[in-house]
Amino acid sequence: MVTRPTKSLLLAAVILLLLILAFDQQPPRTTPARVVPLPRIDPGHIRAFELEVDGASLRLEREEGGWLVAKPFRYPALEGHANTLLEDLSTLHAVNFIPITGAAELAQFGLDVPKTTLRLEGYESNQVLRFGSLTPIPNNGYLSVDGHPGVYVVPSEVWYRLPRDTSQWEQWRDRRLAHAGAAPEKIDAITAHADTQPLFVLQKNPTNQVWRLMQPAPAKRADAERVRLFLERAQGWQVAQFLPGTNATPLPPLGLDPAALRLRLMQGTNQRVALDFGAPHTNAPSLIYARDAVFNTLLAVAQTNTMDLLKTNPWHLFGDRRLSAPIETNQIARIEIRSGAEQTVLIPAEGNGTWQMTGPLTAEADAELVRDLLLQLQALEAASLEKDIVTDFVPYQLANPPLSYTVWRQRPPGAVTNTIMAGVDFGQSQAASGMTFARRHDEDMVYLTPTALSERLPSRFFQLRDRRLWQFTSSDVAKVTLHLGGKPLELARNVRNIWSGAAGQLDAGRDTEVNAALAALGRLRAVRWVARGNDKFGDPAYEFEKTAERMTMLLRRGVASETQVLTLGRVTVEGERYAAAQVPPDNEHVIFIFPEETYRLALRLFRAAQPTP
Repeated sequence: MVTRPTKSLLLAAVILLLLILAFDQQPPRTTPARVVPLPRIDPGHIRAFELEVDGASLRLEREEGGWLVAKPFRYPALEGHANTLLEDLSTLHAVNFIPITGAAELAQFGLDVPKTTLRLEGYESNQVLRFGSLTPIPNNGYLSVDGHPGVYVVPSEVWYRLPRDTSQWEQWRDRRLAHAGAAPEKIDAITAHADTQPLFVLQKNPTNQVWRLMQPAPAKRADAERVRLFLERAQGWQVAQFLPGTNATPLPPLGLDPAALRLRLMQGTNQRVALDFGAPHTNAPSLIYARDAVFNTLLAVAQTNTMDLLKTNPWHLFGDRRLSAPIETNQIARIEIRSGAEQTVLIPAEGNGTWQMTGPLTAEADAELVRDLLLQLQALEAASLEKDIVTDFVPYQLANPPLSYTVWRQRPPGAVTNTIMAGVDFGQSQAASGMTFARRHDEDMVYLTPTALSERLPSRFFQLRDRRLWQFTSSDVAKVTLHLGGKPLELARNVRNIWSGAAGQLDAGRDTEVNAALAALGRLRAVRWVARGNDKFGDPAYEFEKTAERMTMLLRRGVASETQVLTLGRVTVEGERYAAAQVPPDNEHVIFIFPEETYRLALRLFRAAQPTP
């Protein structure tokens, strides 16, 4: 028999089973809504775009070297603004896509009358993007694209790239004053005029690309690097203010008709930059009025950026300061140096990079010193242009200069004479200013150059002679006599060809040391020539008599013998040691700097010669 409680339990179990069956069913699978991708935007394929804000338009067009604002005014655009906007659009992605069935639905997204419309003009196709309101959820906004019915939900960063109203049009102007474009190296003429008088006129030869400063006359060499730096500096000038103005704006009150100063940068017949500078700004004395004649725009600029620089001495601004024409080493026929009455002549040896001295005596020249001389000549620069039209060089001691350098070019086939490749003369020195008058061989101008530059040049023949004083081996030396303040000490070879001193035959170690020291002396090469002449040997500045440090070497080569004497002097504050020797072919004393490493080896001779305590 089934009791009432049992029936109740059975009924509850049935109800529970039905509930489990009802709620344990798998829901039907649904396909998620597909997000329609945004049309692709390639910044490199956009040739122009137009922003419409509140019914007003800002149009930018791509030109060679950047972007140009074409409407509502014409002026170079700030390239960063344009490129950043296009780059942001190229990476824009849809978070969601909302299909719509009619235009009436656009109002809820702020797209019935969009705040901003962007028209992109490509080389192959155009696109129109309309920006609506921002979504209730932060960081997104509504966007529609013509030809794609529906509304895109996209990240809102791009909204902040767009101008909010027409007052922000000015922010899209490039604030650089001189817009030479992306290739300022194509500029081939630069002119500046004050009133009607030229301040300077620069022109670049189209064939060899060499700049010349044509005005003020006479024409002068211009330094291409200084011209480049000027163009670079000019492109760094900034507009302080863009001034409202139209074609009806009177220019005379602004000092712009006629302009106080005019600057033009030309490429052929095209004016790449045309700037007029006028009177001081009425409300800002540090500024002056200016006008960009290419874009018919009134500006205010800093006076120190423009007027002061453009009125700088043209030679200081652009002049080529080099006192030597270019030197082609492989085309040199000879080098002549005139120092007072002495003339040094150097000629290159055939094909081996060595040089021979043929005047005032015949000797081998030091190839390294000759190479350094040519480098020094090419590095010589003037500090200032003293006078650009000179008819009398006598007052400058340049009619018969006390010092001159001439590099002669080899005769080309069929030519009768050599021509001068490079030459520079040095005239009178001014002790007070530390300057010396100088002249190039190809100009009738006088320059001033620091006297220290000409004094560093080798001017006497001995300063260019081979720095090897002699050449022998240790086996060529038969005897060495050493003087070190006291009585002389001797080292001589015995019958066994081993060195002996005051204490007898040297041991093997000392014998090796002596031979090493003599081998170094046999290869002796002066660090630098200092002076020449037997009268210089007694000059107390070198202290040869005071130190009384001398080595006399007896050399035997076969049946011939010779003696070489080396005298050591004082050590300078720079740590350089003076030395003197008589060298052929004239056997005059020459003073030179002795190599310290060789001196350390030579000390072994003095130690070896000392008697044993």
